Parts: sequence; structure tokens; C-alpha cells
Amino acid sequence: MDVGLERHGELTDTEIFQLEFDKTSNKVALLGSKGLYWTLGEKGVTASVKEPGDSSWFELEWHGNQVVFKAHTGNYITGKDNGQLIEGSGTIDEEKAYHTPEIVNRPMLVLRGEHGFVGVKPGTNRIESYRSKYDVFQVTCTQGKYKVSTAAGKFWSTDDGNNIVLCDGESGAGEYTIEFPKYNRMAIKAANGCYIQGHQNGSFCASGKEVGKASLWEY
Repeated sequence: MDVGLERHGELTDTEIFQLEFDKTSNKVALLGSKGLYWTLGEKGVTASVKEPGDSSWFELEWHGNQVVFKAHTGNYITGKDNGQLIEGSGTIDEEKAYHTPEIVNRPMLVLRGEHGFVGVKPGTNRIESYRSKYDVFQVTCTQGKYKVSTAAGKFWSTDDGNNIVLCDGESGAGEYTIEFPKYNRMAIKAANGCYIQGHQNGSFCASGKEVGKASLWEY
């Protein structure tokens, strides 16, 4: 998966990385546009190695629609005024450690949970999580927040019962944040601060207080 990591301004090629997960530890390695991985050395973080070693794997912590990286040393990665990334301390630098990730290579989204695929119930605006066939949704991102729509131009929204339903037109669309807590799985958080969960009865609702089996989606 390709993600852009911007701190200030618009994304450039040097701020787009391929995110690779270690399936055992769920740490991530970041591959730059020139085919080299991030590594932490004496001069800070550089994209300079062809194969990831211990210093190339980072813990990814989510804070709303932003992320921070923790090195193998247990310290957080922070930024200097010139944009260079360096090793900080065991405390997050509130001004210089956060990045806003943006998925740049997946404009279409297919989701599957523990009970089946996510799709729209025919003839309704209801989204269900136990369908045998998937629907393809379109995704757009602005500053780390996502809107999700159908090919017919209807958008995901959250009703009074926190169910995810479709609305007509972008003006009523909900904005969601997407997290990647483990390999090949994403979690989606609604504006109410809860994760979207799928249940055995097919409900698809923003009711999860934390990431768990019901709120992890294969994509």
C-alpha cells in the first residue's frame, strides 16, 4: 500500500512511501520512491538501505487521523525545522512527531469482515456486513479524512442509531479516519469517535470503543 506522509503543504514524490507490515510484530517498514527503505542511523532517519534491518522497523501509533513512529530503540521519531527526521525521546513531541497519512493508490475499496463482505442491501440505503458478494466503493481523502461513495454517487453517512447508511449527495457525507493496526487489516473510525463494527445480524455501525475482531476489515 502506498501512503503519503505530509507534515506541511502538498505531497511530493519524496513524501510517498510503500508501507510494508511484518506479519508477526505488525511493525512497519517504509520503502521510498527510489527503492530504498527508511533506516535510523547516526544522522537520523534516511531512505538508504535496500533491505530492512532492525533499525528499519517502526511501531505505528494512531492518534485520530495522524500517526507517530516509534523506533526499535523505544524512542519516537520527531522532525527538525528543516524537515529531517531524527530520533527523539520516549515522549511524543506534540509539534514535530505527527504525520497525516493519506492513501494514494487505492481509490477503490472492497471490505470483508468476519461475517462476510460489506455491501448495500438491494433496494435500500442500508449497508450490511454479511453479504456473500462485495460492493466496490470509491474513496477520497482530504487531510487524512476519508469520504466513501458508491458508483451511483451516494455517500456513507451515519444515522441517529450510528448505523452506516447511504445519503444522496456529498453534502451529507460522513468523514472517517482509517487505521492499519495489523497486516492486511484496516479499522475505520466515524466522527463520533467509534470504530465501525460488523455483527452477525449484518449491522454495520459505528459503535466500537476500541479495535477488535468485529472492527477489523480485510481490504
